[in-house]
Amino acid sequence: MLINCKKIGEIAEVYRVADGQKIPPGTSLIRLSANDGTVLYTEVEETGKTGYVAFSPWSNVLPRYLYFALQNAMPEFLAKYKSGINLKYEAVKFLKINVPTMEQQKQIIEVLMTIEKAERAEQKEIETLKGFKEGMLEKMFVSEERKG
Repeated sequence: MLINCKKIGEIAEVYRVADGQKIPPGTSLIRLSANDGTVLYTEVEETGKTGYVAFSPWSNVLPRYLYFALQNAMPEFLAKYKSGINLKYEAVKFLKINVPTMEQQKQIIEVLMTIEKAERAEQKEIETLKGFKEGMLEKMFVSEERKG
């Protein structure tokens, strides 16, 4: 349920990214062509590429909150507005985001950042275990070849 639902243009500057354009920190991005629902977030200034839409929040929305809110809104939005594998820039204006109070935004960010940190730690552990597995398999097959 959306309590304080706003159109994206009411809470953020929305623009097409030009090739080579500087994208400021705190900007969220979505791809127009071959859109898979991924939302990107710029931690530092980046150089943009064509084919993306940028969302720079106004002062009533925290940048990281907008990123998480876009991630949450994407599946339903794409189901309704995506044409084939692409998203039309003109459809982006129909994107709606729930905008809680600043304090609630801060709390949501804190919880989701904690979850993301845990996910990154788990992913690192998975990669370590995969490397260990590959090493063990290599040793097993080398040993088998030497026996034969």
